Amino acid sequence: MTRYTGAEALQFVLDTSDEESRFSSEEERDYSDDDRLYFEERLDAAVDRISDESSLRMSWSDLFFPGNPGRREEVIRLSQQLLSCMTQNFNATNRLSKLLNTEFKCSLPHITLNNQASIRENCDTLIGAISEIQKELTHIDEKLKAKLDPELYKKLRDISTPNSDRIEIASRALTTTMGIVTMAASVAVVELINKGVIFSRIVSTLGRISTCAVAMIGIGVLGFAIDAIASAILGAIEKSNLETVIQEYKDAVEKVTPSSEEYQDSIIYVIVKLEVMQEK
Repeated sequence: MTRYTGAEALQFVLDTSDEESRFSSEEERDYSDDDRLYFEERLDAAVDRISDESSLRMSWSDLFFPGNPGRREEVIRLSQQLLSCMTQNFNATNRLSKLLNTEFKCSLPHITLNNQASIRENCDTLIGAISEIQKELTHIDEKLKAKLDPELYKKLRDISTPNSDRIEIASRALTTTMGIVTMAASVAVVELINKGVIFSRIVSTLGRISTCAVAMIGIGVLGFAIDAIASAILGAIEKSNLETVIQEYKDAVEKVTPSSEEYQDSIIYVIVKLEVMQEK
């Protein structure tokens, strides 16, 4: 008896269900009873495998979300929310690093979200980059403080001082202390010099995410289907702790979202302000 692949067996069944359109005579489809039986057995086995795989996927979900379909949707939402926050935080950080490298001759690195690495590793990368930015801004601030008269420095830091006055103070100080004469650098100093709290807040919330039990799973998994997320988390923690882990995950993500938005908005505001100024 002739042996055929699974694809050929499936094609045979499709062919025999549409005989008139596919064949013009009995001679052109002269398959034996043994062939027909063999094809049917192969197809039944293929259908069984598909059914088994579907059952396995469902079992992950059933185990991960016992008796509570709403929790399934919540974990999907949290995972998508976290992936979005991380992606946008990386982008915002790179834009700020580029600005500081251009205007202040810093050497801040470009960072990349690594889908092969864990959530924790990506958080560590982001925290490291933000910390380097904080160091550079602190360094610039210290130079300005050392150069300026205490009253002028106080005006520079005081957000109630008109922006035009603060920019003029920064411009004079940057020229004499660092040899920087661009208006963009002065505006950047005025806008960023008081942002230390925002930087500290995003670092703190990222640190909280990195200590969650789910932080050990790959960040690339967050963009996959719920079964992939479930299997990854189940592989990293004890089943008896699932409820606690999910709540911990929810608390951490819901705290990182507002601090991420605040961080991103602050950076985008500075970038857009400079772009508008340069267009005039």
